[in-house]
Amino acid sequence: MPDVMITKFLPPRFNHKLIERRLLVKHLTQNQNCKLILFTAPAGYGKTVLAIQYVKAISKPLVWYQLDSYDNDLIVFIRHMVAGVQNHIADFGEELLQSIGQGNPASRSRFLVTCIINSLAEKRGDQGLVLVLDDYNVITNTEIHNLIQEILEHLPHGIQVIITSRIVPPLSLARLKVAGEILILGIEELGFNIRETREFMAQKHHNLSRKLLETLQTQTVGWPVALRLLIDSSSDLATSQLNLRTKEIFDYLASEVFDRQPENIQEFLLATSVLEIMTPESCDQLLERNDAASIFDILDKQQLFLTPLAGGTKTYRYHQLFREFLLDRLGSSRELLLRQASKIALQKGDFSSAVDSQIREQQSPDFNIKTSTKAVLQIQCLGPLRIIWNQTEITIINWRTSKARDLLVYLAQQGEPIGIERILEDLWPKALPDKKTAIFHTTLYRLRSAIKQFCDQELIKYGSKSYYLIPKIYIADFRCFEELLKKGLKNNISSDTAMSLIEDAVALYRGDYLADFDYSWIIPCREHLKRLYMEANLKLAHLLIEKGQYNRVVEKLGPLIGNNPFHENIHCLLMTAYAGSGDRFTASKQYQSLKTALENELGLKPAPETRRLYYKLCGV
Repeated sequence: MPDVMITKFLPPRFNHKLIERRLLVKHLTQNQNCKLILFTAPAGYGKTVLAIQYVKAISKPLVWYQLDSYDNDLIVFIRHMVAGVQNHIADFGEELLQSIGQGNPASRSRFLVTCIINSLAEKRGDQGLVLVLDDYNVITNTEIHNLIQEILEHLPHGIQVIITSRIVPPLSLARLKVAGEILILGIEELGFNIRETREFMAQKHHNLSRKLLETLQTQTVGWPVALRLLIDSSSDLATSQLNLRTKEIFDYLASEVFDRQPENIQEFLLATSVLEIMTPESCDQLLERNDAASIFDILDKQQLFLTPLAGGTKTYRYHQLFREFLLDRLGSSRELLLRQASKIALQKGDFSSAVDSQIREQQSPDFNIKTSTKAVLQIQCLGPLRIIWNQTEITIINWRTSKARDLLVYLAQQGEPIGIERILEDLWPKALPDKKTAIFHTTLYRLRSAIKQFCDQELIKYGSKSYYLIPKIYIADFRCFEELLKKGLKNNISSDTAMSLIEDAVALYRGDYLADFDYSWIIPCREHLKRLYMEANLKLAHLLIEKGQYNRVVEKLGPLIGNNPFHENIHCLLMTAYAGSGDRFTASKQYQSLKTALENELGLKPAPETRRLYYKLCGV
């Protein structure tokens, strides 16, 4: 058959030793009576390798069909499939080959399927047959999809089809699923488990410690090709910091995944990479569009390093390495998008994702994966106290005593080494002097024990007769609040940048600092942060008025009046906002409420500048 390329029937040969996927092969062997086995995962997950290992294990006649874009012609596809089967059944499909030479074969699809099924049923022999369609993702011809669909529905016993694909094929598989005649393996099943990762690394003469191995497993999520590329680019993994942002890995992702996507999908992937956790709603909000749900459907079908998260809503995250790759390519828009992502997360009360965005915004280009917020203890002191490690909240049950928790918060507030005498005085002012030291060491032990339930990192250090928290291991919301305002209140930045930074800071302020605590050492910090919060809101209001966003001024300052009824600056800004939006009546009412409060409570009148503003705005 001169129009058939015989090399397409040869399974790939590998010039390196392969990891035996024993558990998967055993699972497949137990399901060898299924009509269809479907492997769907992005490039580099070992779909082809697993198919070869499985077929070898069951010792059935194999028809291997390596697909490429030229196989999108229905006649070419049928000729090659028939030729492959003829390697085992000599006279298979003769009537079929004669038929496809007469007119349009698609118009006689039922006849084609009948010929194939009957011939397989009559001549399959006792051993049966396995047909592997490798790289089925290259097939875009609907006629071929329809042909495969009908063949699968009528496939005789003993014949099995294996499809490997980077995307979920556009086939209707409901009947096969209901009948239990299909087995689907995706990213979660095809990725290496930790035993296979260890075996692979040992095979390449890299014997890693348990801790380094677990880190590698977490960062690659068992993606086999990442392990191979990492080995090719690193000479000493045993002592390296496992920076997987290597040129080799990123080049692979570019050529095998990203560059194959249409431009609109590429733009969506890049922009949404700033979100740690994604929903269609958050992506639409970030990009100011309304089609994210349909794009996620496309990405989901393509198995494009997109992991659905548990829950009823459509919630996703990108594979960690793929996200790092996308962020690396984001370019000049990265900072603006990360800032917007932080704002969206804060609006939803998702401090973890907000911190992730803020940290990445400040990262240099050689950001290392190991500095991700997943390795950071989050201490939220603005509003109700929350302490979170790796998205798991550490509650009072874990602390055993509230003093252990309070000691952690105390050290976080100090932010520097503190001598034991001062710690004892601040946390146990009423305890008997001869008992204080013993109480402290017991509390410190309980604190360390509580933290060890969640991580194996040392959090508290002792040196020069002082104790302190290791700065890089924790992040506190009040420190982020101060840092954002330090930048946002500068005079040498643009108004847009200032607004964004101040809004991010204000969103962090869920309530007064450690509002439920009554230690005396908390009060100065609490008052300092309250003043900063007020200053931030006033500055933000001025910026919003400059831009004519009067409704937002009312939204920001309105809630502050209740606790600050005599604060004339707030009243003046609200009067300006109401008047700016054309509502002079409410502006006048705002002034009268200030005037009444001052006269009734303090026996005072509004300041001269406040009265002048009132006359100017209301034309009195």
